[in-house]
Amino acid sequence: MHFTKGWVRGMAAVLCVAALAGCAMKDWPWMKEAEKEAKSFAAAPGMSSIYLYRATSNSPTFRFGIFLNGEIIGALDTKSFIVCRVPPGTHEIASREAEAARLTLETESGGLYFVEHAYPDMMETGARTTFQQTESEQGKRAVHALGLMPSACSEVVGGS
Repeated sequence: MHFTKGWVRGMAAVLCVAALAGCAMKDWPWMKEAEKEAKSFAAAPGMSSIYLYRATSNSPTFRFGIFLNGEIIGALDTKSFIVCRVPPGTHEIASREAEAARLTLETESGGLYFVEHAYPDMMETGARTTFQQTESEQGKRAVHALGLMPSACSEVVGGS
């Protein structure tokens, strides 16, 4: 099997994020502040906020690598979320675990977008993950009950 440099780098990033997330990072002050800010749902001027979450616990316990516009941004564990502030426009969210899942999302300035990463019953779907955009109030309720995962987006959320 031939592996490209990009594939190897992507997998290394997934493994690093997964290892870091397994540590006590959620207890670090900057992560607590980032989570508090993310859960305020404040719109960033001139940007869109995409909340990616995995709320269900019926899926296996391994983490799923999440890609935004082709770049690895982190991993979602059961009962966790990532939030990314992005410029308005078209964005592709993807996961390459099991069978590839993709969602194209059109965002507007100041908009909040909620996307659930679901892992339906393996017997019905053959281990296929899906992304589903959810209604704003449903997404906010779900995110309030979840923990923020460290990601390539964490610095943006916590720092500006």
